[in-house]
Amino acid sequence: MYNVLVVGEENKCGRGEKSSYTVHDTSPTENGAEAIPVGLAPADVAVDEKADRVYVAASGSNAVTVIDGRTDEPIGPPIDVSSAVSAPNRIAVDPGTGRVYVGGTAAAGSGGSVAIIDTAHANRVTQVSDYTTTVTGLAVSPENGDVYVGGGNASSSAVAYIAAGSSSATPIRLPDGGLVGPSNGMDFSFDPCTTRCTS
Repeated sequence: MYNVLVVGEENKCGRGEKSSYTVHDTSPTENGAEAIPVGLAPADVAVDEKADRVYVAASGSNAVTVIDGRTDEPIGPPIDVSSAVSAPNRIAVDPGTGRVYVGGTAAAGSGGSVAIIDTAHANRVTQVSDYTTTVTGLAVSPENGDVYVGGGNASSSAVAYIAAGSSSATPIRLPDGGLVGPSNGMDFSFDPCTTRCTS
């Protein structure tokens, strides 16, 4: 919503023949804004506020679309991540380094994988080693840039962290019994007071 105030000839609000006050509703209408093409089956989105970019992972295209946050236009062609991950369903960005983390299933077809897009080096894609469980949760720590990844199922939950700047995952031991079920997935959040990660 925004307001328009028109001042009359006497230069006083609300007086004069030409004074008016109008309220415009700018909420989306049935027509709405034009769609931004982001590939087949978009599954997750991440925002880099520092660079003013939006990243969209499309599981059906095995690609990530980069959108300029100022113009709402795609920046270059989608980034193909199929060499490292298939059916990407999670994405997170580290605004400090510009690295984008994409999780899904393994490119080979079984298990899971995480790809790293290095936006500072021509969008080079590398695969994170030592994580082989289907990814259902992915987050970057706002404190130090460490990445937390998790997934699996109730009988084989797996959580790991990827140290900032690293391309290998270090497992985090979980209590017996598993944490993830087929229907509830896994996600992470950070406590802003203690910067602890909770899954």
